[in-house]
Amino acid sequence: ASFEEILAILDALGAEEDEITFLRFAENGQPEAVPRDSVDPRFDLDYCIEQALLANASSPRHDLTVAAWKQLGLEEDRTGDSTRVTVYLWAMDLSWNYTLEEGEDAGGSSYPAVVTFVRRESGLYQQIGFKIPRDGGYYDDDIRAMFPAYLLPQVWELNRNSQDLHDLCWRKLSAAKPAALAEKIGTLFAQVASGPLYSSNPGSYIEAHSAEWAELLHYSDATFEWCCRRFLQGGQNGLDGHLYWAAVNQLIDGEAIKSVTGTGQENFDAWYRHVKTIRDKNNMEFLEKYYPWSYRLLIIADKYGY
Repeated sequence: ASFEEILAILDALGAEEDEITFLRFAENGQPEAVPRDSVDPRFDLDYCIEQALLANASSPRHDLTVAAWKQLGLEEDRTGDSTRVTVYLWAMDLSWNYTLEEGEDAGGSSYPAVVTFVRRESGLYQQIGFKIPRDGGYYDDDIRAMFPAYLLPQVWELNRNSQDLHDLCWRKLSAAKPAALAEKIGTLFAQVASGPLYSSNPGSYIEAHSAEWAELLHYSDATFEWCCRRFLQGGQNGLDGHLYWAAVNQLIDGEAIKSVTGTGQENFDAWYRHVKTIRDKNNMEFLEKYYPWSYRLLIIADKYGY
């Protein structure tokens, strides 16, 4: 469709420009507006480019995906009060799953792309196009058709070596993983705490959600920090506190002290006092060598200002 035809489609949708962010086509081929409140409302081209790349890369098989790109060129064509913005770039995405070990990724892709937007007078961007080359024998010809001739040397160079983008994706992935994993851990604890409602025994909840519990223990250090942070904040005197302490107690194993009768918070507080006593009688190096989980607890307490 021509730019004028696309503008006509947008106008025909009957939505004000400040109410929609993107135009997309449904499975039946009909255009539909994406409400502004369903995505980040910033009128920022980089943000919109990133959302386009993430939409292209997203998969239900992956728990977290990041994208990075190098902008090779940008063309603008103004028509009335709107501007067609064409962005030529080389993109890369990288995905991760919670079950992967440190240093592993779930795969990704590296490709040239042309992303097209309408920029309204207000500064609002609406995505109207996303092109990538086909695989196999079509690849080179598609790139030549997609990109102006003056950009082709950059495309061919990035086709040979895009390590800088890979490194940037890894940095973004590493930065995003802790928050994503913390959210996952919170969800798993909520699932464990959801039942059986007839029982007041924390063990019954753990037994009823053995898969979720095994996953929490699999995350080991992250689950330990998640629980310790909430105990350090205090007030974990209900079922959640019992579950948090059960997880900590299983993880620290031989370093655990005899549990006191009471809440998860009381058990944690008793262990925390015990750890500080060992430190005061010895030093942090002693803890790190002989009581590694106790050492991590004090590192976490210092990290969050306790």
